[in-house]
Amino acid sequence: MPVPAIRNYSRNSSLTNSYRHIYVETCVFTCIPASLFNYSLNLYLLPENAILLSERFLCSCRLYFYVCTANLFRKVLIMTLQRLLSYTRRAVDLYHLIDDGDKIAVGISGGKDSLTLLYALHGLQRFYPRHFELVAITVDLGLPDFDTSGIENLCAQLSVPYYKVKTDIYQIIFDERKETNPCSLCAKMRKGALNDEIKRLGCNKVAYAHHMDDIIETFMMSLIFEGRINTFAPDTYLDRTELRVIRPLIYVQEREIVAFKKKYDLPVVKAKCPADGFTKRETMKQLIRSLEAENPRIRSCLFSAIEHGNLKGWNVDPDYKFRL
Repeated sequence: MPVPAIRNYSRNSSLTNSYRHIYVETCVFTCIPASLFNYSLNLYLLPENAILLSERFLCSCRLYFYVCTANLFRKVLIMTLQRLLSYTRRAVDLYHLIDDGDKIAVGISGGKDSLTLLYALHGLQRFYPRHFELVAITVDLGLPDFDTSGIENLCAQLSVPYYKVKTDIYQIIFDERKETNPCSLCAKMRKGALNDEIKRLGCNKVAYAHHMDDIIETFMMSLIFEGRINTFAPDTYLDRTELRVIRPLIYVQEREIVAFKKKYDLPVVKAKCPADGFTKRETMKQLIRSLEAENPRIRSCLFSAIEHGNLKGWNVDPDYKFRL
């Protein structure tokens, strides 16, 4: 929209306050970076004698902002399989996560993240130049009402072998030990059961569904609660089990996974853990959301710091060729 050249600025006019209102609405409710709309305050400042003549222009300006930002936000929230594969291949190529002949186990918890990962790797398998096998494994913690029939059907549709490992982890942690902070112990026991099954099946790699938000939240938790700079790496070697852990979803945001789940109707298993919503990770989620009100780009800034901070495991494959 063309903007009339006005030389006499007045920062105290009621019209200027209206533009400021548009600016705040646009940035806060659509989470679009504020830098894109700085001109709404710096350029659209009309003189006092133009107020009466500019009401129609003000309404047009408001509509223009809302349409533009709604279109930008819509592009972010519509998550297609093609876009998911683009993010996944970028991570796989950049950090050399997959080699020829790999047999990769996908840990399926039943949540949206692991099911999205299964879709991503299955889609990548069809055209990726390095050939690899996939198997899906679920560790049944013993949670009540944990029905995996939807996961079994999905794996059958994708022609991915599916295995289910039954355990008494829930009973041990919540009924016998009555842990007040169960997450750490639960994760260790779950990974132990998963790794045993992975080795039995002859896999050499396991894919975890940690996404960009998980990476950022772990970074913040390590910084605030442990006093060190650390987070998940895209590729980690486990000495004891001789397995490589890969994380192909590091460039996918959680809100994009939510959109993908809705678009493709993923069979998420709704078995609620008693510790959900009462963890340090949830505290970090709330902290990052509060920081986002001040800086809508906080997530991309934190992730960029991780990528370029020389952290262990974040070394780019030297043979990777950037495609323009």
